[in-house]
Amino acid sequence: MLEMTQETTDDLLAVRITGTLDKSDYDDLLHQVETRRRERPDLSLLVHLKDFDGWDSFSAAVEDARTGVEIGGAVNRIALVGDSSWERWMTVAIKPFVDSEVRYFDAADLDEAFAWAREPHIGRP
Repeated sequence: MLEMTQETTDDLLAVRITGTLDKSDYDDLLHQVETRRRERPDLSLLVHLKDFDGWDSFSAAVEDARTGVEIGGAVNRIALVGDSSWERWMTVAIKPFVDSEVRYFDAADLDEAFAWAREPHIGRP
């Protein structure tokens, strides 16, 4: 399940992902990014993975990769927050495919992740 959190502002889209994701979750996230990006070209994204179980199907996993690449071209920064080594690895794996600055934070460092995602960003990395 994907939900926007109260920390979302004009220049930061903050989402929490829990449980299992399906294609509709990615469609919703992409719609949110595209809508906000039109209003705010300096948009950043913070994704907090909390009790994330993975995807409901192989096609949802593929959709995750496709959406990641699309979002990575639309936002300045992506902060991924999690608590497992495979989530950290996922961050490293997407870096070559996106234009955004991408950084992983442990769940204990959530405040630091928000601060980094909100920092002014000039140009692409």
